[in-house]
Amino acid sequence: MTTADVAAEVKCLRRLIGMRLANVYDITPKTYLFKLVNSSGITESGESEKIILFQFGLGSNAHYIILELYAQGNILLTDSEYTVMTLLRSHRDDNKGLAIMSRHRYPVETCPNGQEPSRSASDEVPVTDISEKSLSRKEKKSAAKTKQSGSNSKISNGAQSNKSTLKTILGEALAYGPALAEHIILDAGLIPSTKVGKDPESSVDDNTLKSLMESITKNKMAAKKNLTPSEESSTNQKTFDAALDEFYSKIESQRVNQQQKAKEESAAQRLNKIKLDQENRVHTLRKEVDHCVKMAELIEYNLEDVDAAILAVRVSLANEMSWEALTRMIKEERKADDMDEDEKTAPVEKVEVDISLSAHANARRWYEMKKKQEIKQEKTVTAHEKAFKAAEKKTRLQLAQEKTVAAITHMRKVHWFEKFNWFISSENYLVISGRDAQQNELIVKRYMSKGDLYVHAELHGASSTIIKNHKPDTPIPPLTLNQAGSFTVCHSKAWDSKIVTSAWWVYPHQMRALWQLI
Repeated sequence: MTTADVAAEVKCLRRLIGMRLANVYDITPKTYLFKLVNSSGITESGESEKIILFQFGLGSNAHYIILELYAQGNILLTDSEYTVMTLLRSHRDDNKGLAIMSRHRYPVETCPNGQEPSRSASDEVPVTDISEKSLSRKEKKSAAKTKQSGSNSKISNGAQSNKSTLKTILGEALAYGPALAEHIILDAGLIPSTKVGKDPESSVDDNTLKSLMESITKNKMAAKKNLTPSEESSTNQKTFDAALDEFYSKIESQRVNQQQKAKEESAAQRLNKIKLDQENRVHTLRKEVDHCVKMAELIEYNLEDVDAAILAVRVSLANEMSWEALTRMIKEERKADDMDEDEKTAPVEKVEVDISLSAHANARRWYEMKKKQEIKQEKTVTAHEKAFKAAEKKTRLQLAQEKTVAAITHMRKVHWFEKFNWFISSENYLVISGRDAQQNELIVKRYMSKGDLYVHAELHGASSTIIKNHKPDTPIPPLTLNQAGSFTVCHSKAWDSKIVTSAWWVYPHQMRALWQLI
């Protein structure tokens, strides 16, 4: 919220002045609900920049609730001397000498609007004649401050004075916030980043200041018109706080939608990961099947050579030749091979063979391995399809369970009869019953009126029941009487004790006469 938003909300909250704080509910660790009733309570509601102060009580009995609507936000409860009794978040700034902590005094004097600024000579200097009467004292001071900063004014931090911009000075002086200050400057036809300092080149002339004052006046009048809680100020909402409620409700709805969308995307990613893993496993098995077929075909294409190689190895091993000598013999055979280059039509492939088997038997062994890999591939595909379907079904079920309606429901007004046991009869008559002896007496003495009927069960300790007649001149129908009697019996001890009993009814004047006798 900007400073202008806070100011508008405070204007709407001033209607709460005179109400009493009945209770405080902590909805969430950072959300509190104030229950206000019509009585003497809130005596003041004011704002300073983005700080809202609620005063409860007067004098030494006063207490303050301070809302800080900047940075991470904060809620503080102080006594009449602004000593912090409890707060939501503690923080300190050693550079500024601020300590927002429990049992420390809240620095109200550091707030820009916490105290009325002292009147100086610059306040009395007439800057311009245009709309001067409509400007507040604070805005006149801001204009004078801007002009002095452009000529020869002395700023507390000299190193920073030459770096100050028109937007910075106007925002700090008017406490409108950077967004509104920039809008005012742009509306005046000026550049927000204009340097304002002690240098003659960065001075602000009278024409520039005159345009700035006109823009301040125009935007101030527009702000006053927009802050009025009427139907003309908004096409959708009657008051600004209603617009804020609608705005933040939509933000909350969008947040819920984003969370739901993130869950759906995460679930889709998990499913894609499972599917990709399945495809990789199947692809690996297919490569193994192709490898087995290729090895078998290479053996079949070179049956004689494979048999000769197997035989040579067998003879060498039979002659007790070592594997090192066998390796040397193979290398010498390769060197002695005078095969023509034209015969080498394909690159050489290494084929694993079993020397205990023939070439045909080795080819058949590779084909058997290929069949095993195909069976394994088929089982893997079937198992992964079942696993993927189960994961997809589980994910959809989880999303259906976690799915929430992206809408914020407004808290409805609690009716007076909801503190009792109650129901609406089939003929649209309200029936109320006390929950205890105190409510039974309250129902009879306060809520029973002319035309109503008093109903009670034929059992000691049963609750008092009243049928509210919204048509006093018309008698209550028998069906409603029957339902009210059953309702009374069900809320008595007869229900738990499983006792069969009945109920009776009388007119209000008969019941009041009985109460007077008692």
